[in-house]
Amino acid sequence: MSSRVESLVQEFVSNLRQAIAADAAEMFRLAAGGAVRGKPGPKPRIAAGRSPSAKAGSPKRKGGKRTSEEIEAQAASVLSYLKKNPQHGAEQIGAALGMTTSELALPIKSLLAKKSLKTVGQKRGTKYSAK
Repeated sequence: MSSRVESLVQEFVSNLRQAIAADAAEMFRLAAGGAVRGKPGPKPRIAAGRSPSAKAGSPKRKGGKRTSEEIEAQAASVLSYLKKNPQHGAEQIGAALGMTTSELALPIKSLLAKKSLKTVGQKRGTKYSAK
């Protein structure tokens, strides 16, 4: 083989070894419970348990119950959002307010009990509007 071809082959082999080693290290980090760097996925949790985009009315406590005041504050923010944006589903409301759909369940339930909201649709297709 010519020296140019031989150097290209050697360079290819070297790059291939580096890529294999990097993938193996990444797989080891995954198996050991670490996160893969540079790849999309869930962001690591903040030490205090709150995401940087968390709203004041959206507690992110692990395992703790929300107080009735917190639920009422969340219900008020949901109601004000729906007055400006009628016919939105729980996922759209949650995305706008920085809350999960499971966190929205109680505030929406309390607003429905007070007859402050009207609904159209069923299950995941339910759209909410302020009365």
